[in-house]
Amino acid sequence: MKVFFSILFIGFSLSTIAQKLDKQEAKVWKDKLKNMSIEEFKSLNENMSRDEAKLAQYQKTTQENNTQTLSKDDELSVLKQRIKQLEKETAEVDASDKSDKGIVFKVQIGAFEKVDITAQANNKKTDLTAEKDNNVKKYTVGYFRDYWQADKFKKCLQNQGITDAWIVAYKDGKRVDIKDVLKEVI
Repeated sequence: MKVFFSILFIGFSLSTIAQKLDKQEAKVWKDKLKNMSIEEFKSLNENMSRDEAKLAQYQKTTQENNTQTLSKDDELSVLKQRIKQLEKETAEVDASDKSDKGIVFKVQIGAFEKVDITAQANNKKTDLTAEKDNNVKKYTVGYFRDYWQADKFKKCLQNQGITDAWIVAYKDGKRVDIKDVLKEVI
């Protein structure tokens, strides 16, 4: 009985293949099928079934991955918008936080008698500032309310080659000895 169904299936398969193939190709496949044993045919069908199941699973996984990707893309878009919003808010806070009240730390990068970059230093587009003390022009970079952020920035400058960088402190807009204010902030 199994042999009968197998032959029936083979015949049906061959007629389907023959419809899609030209006569010469159909003849080649018929000959291959005739030379195939029942065990080989069974193995071929089992392999085909396994492959179809794997293909279905891969297609399902691919669809799930595509759905997750779209979801992550949406999340990424929302996060990018949030970053832009936070950057705008940070810029507004930074602009309003640069008052002279309280304790502020800056990193001094040099003090010179003959070098004058005051025009570039006091440009509102940079954090580079200059102040004159007798005949010496002192140049500072940054504006920090937190000592440790200033220290991190100082170390970054030193790693970039500005080895003489050091932290200076201001209280209510006036330069003070750093020792006097560290007690208050640390």
